[in-house]
Parts: sequence; structure tokens; C-alpha cells
Amino acid sequence: MVAGAPPPARGQSAHSPQGPPRAAVAPSDKGTDEHERDGDGGLAEHVWPQLSTTRQVLLTVSMTLCMMLNIMQVQSVQLALPTIGSDLDIRTTNLQWLISSYSVAFGGLLLLFGRLADIYGHKKVFTLGMIWFVIWSIACGFAQNEVSIDFFRAMQGAALGAAIPSALGILGSSFPPGQRKTTAFALFSAGAPLGGSLGSVLGGVLTEYAAIKWRAIFHVSAGIGALIGVSALWLVPADRAKDKSLTVDWLGGLLITSAVVLLTFSLADGEGAPHGWKTPYIPTLLAISIILFFAFWFWERHLEFGTERHPLMHTAIWFKGRFAVVQLIGALGWSGFASFMFFASLAFQDYMRLEPILATVRFLPSSVTGFILNVVVAVLASRVPAQILIAIGALGTGLAPLLFAVQDYADPYWQWQFPAMILSVFGADFIFACGILYVSQVAGPGHQALAGSIFNMSTQIGTGIGLAIGTVVQSRVTKKAVEDLGQVYDPNGATAPLEAIHKGLNSAFYTCAGFAFLATIISVTCLYGIGKVGHRDKKPSSAEEGALEVKSEPERSERETRR
Repeated sequence: MVAGAPPPARGQSAHSPQGPPRAAVAPSDKGTDEHERDGDGGLAEHVWPQLSTTRQVLLTVSMTLCMMLNIMQVQSVQLALPTIGSDLDIRTTNLQWLISSYSVAFGGLLLLFGRLADIYGHKKVFTLGMIWFVIWSIACGFAQNEVSIDFFRAMQGAALGAAIPSALGILGSSFPPGQRKTTAFALFSAGAPLGGSLGSVLGGVLTEYAAIKWRAIFHVSAGIGALIGVSALWLVPADRAKDKSLTVDWLGGLLITSAVVLLTFSLADGEGAPHGWKTPYIPTLLAISIILFFAFWFWERHLEFGTERHPLMHTAIWFKGRFAVVQLIGALGWSGFASFMFFASLAFQDYMRLEPILATVRFLPSSVTGFILNVVVAVLASRVPAQILIAIGALGTGLAPLLFAVQDYADPYWQWQFPAMILSVFGADFIFACGILYVSQVAGPGHQALAGSIFNMSTQIGTGIGLAIGTVVQSRVTKKAVEDLGQVYDPNGATAPLEAIHKGLNSAFYTCAGFAFLATIISVTCLYGIGKVGHRDKKPSSAEEGALEVKSEPERSERETRR
């Protein structure tokens, strides 16, 4: 196996992103464990568990299923929103909270749970997160009113807010740098587009054909969650012994959680509030969230450089390499991708008037393409500079909504929508996979769950901002088009003229394309020299091969003597 990530430089602060040195403790896994070696041939802090190939494959599949399950919770429910609203008597403007309540809790707790996983153990936090998810998924299936299902959805989001960063930490600490680690992260990234496509299929099929309609979505999710949780008990290596010198920055956790929750809430509720963005509490909460972000940053800087306490997030990591640039590209890329998938769903159902199952079928090419692209990433990440992969991905995601905006809906599906569905996942796959690999490298062992949390939080915030801006643009353009036709615009109604709906959707698609193209420009101009983020298994040098040959001679002689 190849040696792990580089150790801290001599004289590095104990509060640097690599963290304080500590003794290596071997997990109680079968077989011998291989230590990560530093540049001087000494032993660094991490111990790589020796896992069989079968167990490595199953572990990767299990973590990938968790990522799929996370994205499924948005896409599957999105297609079922009209049915849920009708059954539970939820106003049209409030239906978004079935999505937003999940996203608010998920994004708000990512960073805190990422740190808890790094301290107390990835396996513990992951398993508890999956148990919590199963409980509240079952509860969602029995919800009887708007308040209860919104609360249950928030609990689902909190559960996977614990599981996702833990899954990243599990993969990061279970695979030493090499082709297998690159493949594991690429497949994990494939869970996002695959989860979106599978979620659309499940949402459409179960809502239309299951006896209990939309409630079946949550029961199926609970079953998948239980399978993942049970498999993790065997597949995930045992956690290392807890470093008692590490503590949790609870104040920092409160600040960042509050900031993300308030930001996501104000963005999600801005358009649906009683007076839209002019409703007093919307700009107030938005301003408070920005203040809390600044307070969190300066509090973490204070802990990192002014005290001996460990911060929740090492701010120095943002200045290492292109860490901050990769976060921005991830946020912009997912602003374009997630918003496009949302507005494409509206185009199929609100404009084309397709049944959920027919709308679902049109998303299938993105699922197949997503899987293929992540196999491509696994191969190319160690051979092609990440700048090229990320730029190509962002460009593809930008072209997809552009095709939707210029299409004639009377044309065949294969002319515009099919290539758009294929191109849309380029950004989701290339940006997410390369981004996760890069931040994992920058963070180093012991901080990979936290680094993954930061990247996921960036994409989550980007998604919220993208949807908010896209929805504002769509709503304003649709309203103007309706009024130009001499009618009264009703945001809760479904009777807007198709011409007005068409104009609103086109404006939203152009907005999505703008986010992705901006990510493309930043990738081209700011990621030069970032290098390759994947690892290839090193072949032994000629000198090492000679040493192995010399070493094997006595063994062959001994075997011949025994014969």
C-alpha cells in the first residue's frame, strides 16, 4: 500500500489543520494494520486498517447508498408535493417546507457533526445517525398534518447531517492514498446524481401506484436506512481510541448552526412569505445570519491563535492551497445543478402537464450518465489535472439549462431534453468528486470528516442561494407575463397561462446557466496548477524490485531443500 497524506511540517502549530500529534492506536480489526509514514520515514499518527477487497467494496457501496439516500430525500418528495399537499391540506406556498425543513436541519448541523465524528469516532456517529433517520422516516409515513411532517422532515435532515460527514471520514480513514481511495470517493460522489434519479423514480412510481401513495416513500427510505445502518456495524472498521485532549467547541457549533439555519430559512421562505422579501422578518433573519457567520469566523480565529483550546473549524485550512476557491466553485456548481433539476421538474409537470411517472422517465439519462461519469472520474482523477475535470463539469452543467431555455417543447425529447439531462450531471459528478478528494488531501488524517462537512455545507448553501434567486426570477417574470396578458397573478394558483409559465421557466433556466458558467470561469482562471487529486498505486522502483528479488532467493532455495 502507498503511504498516507503528508504529515505536519516541523514546528507546525498544534492548532494547525493537521491537529496535534498523538499516538497511533490500531483499530480492533482483524489482521495487521499499516502505519502512515511521514517524509522522514517516521510514523505519523494514522493507522490504516487492513481490509479485504470484498470488505472494501461493500464498505464503499454502503457509504455510497447513504449519499444516495440523502439526495433521495429531496427528489422523491419533490415529485410527491402536490399529492402530499392535497392529503394534508397544505397551502401551495407552504409545500416548499417539506424540502426546506430537511435542508435547513441537514446543512445547519453538518459542521458540528463532522467535528463530533472526528473526535468521538466516525462509526459511532454514523450508526447513531442512521438509527435516528430510520425512526423519523417511519414517523413521516404516519404524519397527519403540516406541522408534524415538517418537524419529522427536520429530524430526518439532522440524522443525515450526522451520517454524511461521518461517511466521508470513514472512507478517508479506511483507504490509504492510492487508486482504491480515488475510486471509493468517486463512487461516493456518484451517490448524488444516482440518488437524485432514483429518488425521482421512487417518488413518481410510489406516489402513483403504491396503495398508501406518498407515505410509501418514507417507509422505503426507512428500510434502506436500516439496511445501511446494519451493514455499517460489520463493514466499518472500529473507531480509534478517543483522544481525550480534544474537546468540542459548543459555542462555535451554536454560532455556525444558527447562521446556516437562519440563512437557509430566510432564503427558502423569502418568496413565500406573506409580503415576499419585503416581509420584515425575512431581511432581519438574513442580516442576523450574516452577523453570526462573521461571529463564528472571529471566534474560531480567537480559539485557534489566542488560546490553547481546539476550535470547531481550523480557519487556517481556508488559506491552504485552493481550498476556498474549491468551496466557491462547489457552491456555484450546485447552485446551477440543483436549481436546474428543480425547474426541469416544474417544466415537465407545470408546463408540459406530464404525470409524475412520465416526468420521472425523462430524468433517467442523468442517472445512467452519473454512474458512468464517476467511473471516469475514478480513472482520470490520478491522470488528468483537477482543473480540467472541474471546468468541463461546470461547463456541462451550464449547457444543460441553456438547452432547456432555447428549446421548442414541440420538438422530440431526444433533440433538447435528452442531451440536457446527460450534460447536467457533469458538474455534479466532476465538481463533487474532485472537490471531496481535494479537501480530503488538504485536511489530512483526523480532519477529513470536518473537511467533507465544510464542502457539503458549501454546496448546501449554494443550493439554497441558487434556488432562492432562481425562484425570485421565475416568479417575477411569470407575474409580469400574467399581468401583460391582463390577468391577475396568483402565486398559490395553478391556473397561470402556459405562455407566462414558459417565460418564467426560461428566465430561471438562464439563471441556472449563469451560476454554472461563473463556476467555469473561476475554474479556468483560479485553479491553474492545482494538480491531480487522485492517487495511483505506485509501482516498486527497480531498486526495490531488486531487493525483493534478492530477498526471495533464500526463500526459493529453502523451499527446494525441503522438497
